[in-house]
Amino acid sequence: MELELLRYIQSTASPALDALFIAMSMLAEPVVIVAALAWIYWNVSKNAGRFISYAALTSMTLNNGIKELFRLPRPIGQEGIRTLYANTATGYSFPSGHSQLMATASSSFCLWFRKNWYWYLSILLMFLVAFSRMYLGVHYPKDVFVGLLLGVGVSWLCSRLYTGLLSHLALYLVTFLGMGVFLLVSRSHDFAMAFGLYGGFVAGCAWEEQKVRFAIREGTLYKLARFAVGLAALGAVYLAGKLLPQGLIFVAARYFLVALCGYGFCPMLFKKLGI
Repeated sequence: MELELLRYIQSTASPALDALFIAMSMLAEPVVIVAALAWIYWNVSKNAGRFISYAALTSMTLNNGIKELFRLPRPIGQEGIRTLYANTATGYSFPSGHSQLMATASSSFCLWFRKNWYWYLSILLMFLVAFSRMYLGVHYPKDVFVGLLLGVGVSWLCSRLYTGLLSHLALYLVTFLGMGVFLLVSRSHDFAMAFGLYGGFVAGCAWEEQKVRFAIREGTLYKLARFAVGLAALGAVYLAGKLLPQGLIFVAARYFLVALCGYGFCPMLFKKLGI
């Protein structure tokens, strides 16, 4: 039944739709989400950036842990299924990471900023990203449906926890340590990446709160300067991390350093540079 639905969706294929849905899928790539979170954290609201990051990283780590539990194959290679943008189809199929991450990031953004029209745009983006993963032939319908449900559910739960506790740093740490249970079953690059990013986020926020305490600067030039300098720093740390030996522990270490840089080192750098 699911394969028949995928074949029906792909029966409408055209070069224009191929380009459209590849672009929609790209919106939920981790690098795009990271760039958006960096802009919010550095230039819009430190607290909003932390909350949305907390929800997104919780969702990303949970998603990759669940994938390792179920280990369901993708529709790639099935008869009559055309696969595009296959380089984003890493790991197992269930649930859809792109669908879940977009649902969490966009709904947590709406829960924080609380403007009705944000929800209309958010729901549209969730649907387009989820549909794109089926159109591209990299996920089954159940993958994207469960991904959307988990994404919205995680953002709602994180919002409840975030507003109900006094110590956000303690919340980050407890949630991160709780995700460690998946280390018993997870042996994938994607889980190591998510877990490393989460650990770096916790450490970076603690460092910033204790040692840096940066403030948002007004003015477009300041914001653009922060964004350019910050992204350059993140890129440099990522490339330096590529020099580490192969192995999942070093993958986690590389992404730990990237997140530590983004949430802790970059704010310190902004203060020293006066931007």
